[in-house]
Amino acid sequence: FSTAQGIAGLALGRALIGLGGSSCLMAAFKAFTLWFPREQWPRVNGFQLAAGGLGAMAATAPVQAALSVTDWRGIFLLLTVLAALAALAVFWVVPECRRPGGASTARDQLKGVAQVFTSPVFWRVTPLATASQATFMSIQSLWAGPWLRDTAGLDRSGVAAVLMWLAAAMALGYIALGTLTERLSRAGVTPMATSVAGMSGFILVQGVIVAFPGLWNLPLWLLFGFTGTTGVIAYAGLSQSFPVDLAGRVNTALNLVVFVAAFAAQWGHRCSDRPLAGGGERRLCGPGLPGGVRPDDRVPGGGAGLVCRGRRGAENRIGMGAGQRDHGCSARGPTGPGQRPRCVRVGPWRPARP
Repeated sequence: FSTAQGIAGLALGRALIGLGGSSCLMAAFKAFTLWFPREQWPRVNGFQLAAGGLGAMAATAPVQAALSVTDWRGIFLLLTVLAALAALAVFWVVPECRRPGGASTARDQLKGVAQVFTSPVFWRVTPLATASQATFMSIQSLWAGPWLRDTAGLDRSGVAAVLMWLAAAMALGYIALGTLTERLSRAGVTPMATSVAGMSGFILVQGVIVAFPGLWNLPLWLLFGFTGTTGVIAYAGLSQSFPVDLAGRVNTALNLVVFVAAFAAQWGHRCSDRPLAGGGERRLCGPGLPGGVRPDDRVPGGGAGLVCRGRRGAENRIGMGAGQRDHGCSARGPTGPGQRPRCVRVGPWRPARP
């Protein structure tokens, strides 16, 4: 990713990052089922995911500060070295826990996958857990920043600060709610009951954020990060409903559905990108955020940003990365119910004279 020279290289690098990250998560979940009693799975899974939350924290204000001394390529090269060191540490330091009976055959593995996907229990749990996690992942990883900037009206430093605290709340939520789930299970409350209650709270928080945009930004987004973690409790709860031998395939099956839905949610948030008449730029306007505009960072073939008018008529720049300016397309909010915003070209950006 750090050495890519075009879209193809970036896409390949991103795919490899996703492949490696998913295998790390699922392998850890499987290892926990071998090393720990099943009632402890929510807690140990929470610690694993909290480590990812620390990574999400590092991607906010710390990265913003690091960009003052290096560029994004340097940051990703550093991450490459750290990931390689972590992989070597796992390989050489973490002991192996082999279960009795030896390894299963490929045919047995496929039978187990079929058993998971045809299980009524799996499909009773998966839809709600998938909806919750896909929503949380798509917003937390991609759309919270643009929303805070363009709808809540925060500047770049304000957005970075809220995102950092959101990630901190997420890391805390993974640990605290995982531990709470374990204790409640000892009192007879199933992990799935805890997960459903938490996901209901997550929905409520989202409703308040939508109803009062820009109000109580930090407290509401802290609650968003904390309650958004409750969907992952379903991983442990669902695994407890199957034999230990199938735990890895259960987690992977659920994770597959979650990430497909997360991709759809991320893609569904973006605007339609139809070519403007008479030009090679793309139109990025669509209903969604107040003012009828959705953000997009860069557009292949167009490279246009947006200048959008929100509810209060204030202009907000959407899709402006470091060093970018507003150029290409101007989006005006709808003037009445059911009307789509219109897109007009405003011309290329030219540097201001000193």
